[in-house]
Amino acid sequence: MTDYFALLNFPRTPWLDPAEVQKRFLEMSAAAHPDRVHNLGADETTVANARFAELNKAAAVLKDPKERLHHLLALEAGAAPATAQNIPNESIEFFGKIGQTCRSVDQFIAEKNRTTSPMLQAQMFAKGLDWSDAIADLQGRVAEVRAKADAELQQIGKNWPREKPLDRIAGLAHLFAMIGRWEAQLQERFAALASN
Repeated sequence: MTDYFALLNFPRTPWLDPAEVQKRFLEMSAAAHPDRVHNLGADETTVANARFAELNKAAAVLKDPKERLHHLLALEAGAAPATAQNIPNESIEFFGKIGQTCRSVDQFIAEKNRTTSPMLQAQMFAKGLDWSDAIADLQGRVAEVRAKADAELQQIGKNWPREKPLDRIAGLAHLFAMIGRWEAQLQERFAALASN
């Protein structure tokens, strides 16, 4: 397994600034960029393209907290975390609310699409605005959860490698996976409401 931390000259740590990862990627990949090597021979182009792809993959993994933590755990513990993790009750309740809201928005959109009366369509417009507000509120709350998880990762990173709480890292990896999923679903509903 390629150590993406080493490939981009970063220490193995749970926290990395995504902007710094991007900067390092741009610096290291400039010479291998396809636009710069297209006029070289076939062998040199193939090697440069492989190098660029590997650096690009490393940057993508290290910029994404879930992927970075999975990679760190695979390097440190020899395996990525199991998919089932203990999730705090407040997170379960919050993510349940997101799921219910998404289902309700889907039902609203289906109902709105079936509505043909101009009077009812006007009423549906107002309800759509209310649902958009509800989605925006949940997006803000998910952003708060993400910020709190990022702050915890930064704190763990300060004590790394003296302290390596691999179980907590696995829990945070799972939390970031859930956050990403709910961010995508909320954004999808928000866009659907805006286009209807």
